[in-house]
Amino acid sequence: TLAWLANQACIEIHPWLSRVTSPRRPDLMVLDIDPMPPTGFNESLIVAREIKKVLDAVGLRSWIKTSGATGLHIYVPIEPKYDYPTVVKGSLIVARTVKASLPELVTLERTVAKRGPKVYLDCYQNALGKTLAAPYSVRPRRKAPVSIPLSWDEIEPSGIRPEDFNIKSVPQRLKEVGDPFRSLLDYAQPLEVIMR
Repeated sequence: TLAWLANQACIEIHPWLSRVTSPRRPDLMVLDIDPMPPTGFNESLIVAREIKKVLDAVGLRSWIKTSGATGLHIYVPIEPKYDYPTVVKGSLIVARTVKASLPELVTLERTVAKRGPKVYLDCYQNALGKTLAAPYSVRPRRKAPVSIPLSWDEIEPSGIRPEDFNIKSVPQRLKEVGDPFRSLLDYAQPLEVIMR
């Protein structure tokens, strides 16, 4: 429970993409947007908008949140019938399409030293046992940033900054805008639409 985690001095929460009732069948596919310096959050926003275009084109709904640092996480709720390797393949198809559209900005290179100053799209966070910071998880960084769910309307060049979302500001944000992730698990979408 959350109380137990707090008693263990847990700062971050990193859940799997599957439920305890079906641990080998994820309900979510995620695209982890990780900018390599000197790229940063603005470049992450450009990549996120391109990912949304690709997903929208095949009819897949998606949700987005900050990583709590300079990156973003895009979540696609899926039918919990696929194994983890299939979900990795699906996310790679999306990532390769995005890379083809933004070749100067996006890399799929897994070796950090070979990425260069690009935005890394990490599809391997969809592997069994991999995790990402949970929505609303506090990150152990200066000023306690929070991995905050956003609406897609906020992913325009609006001047949002990840450092604006921290342990002090998030309660007021929730009062004002609610939870953009509230309907995330109401959907279970087929991956076949991107596997064709």
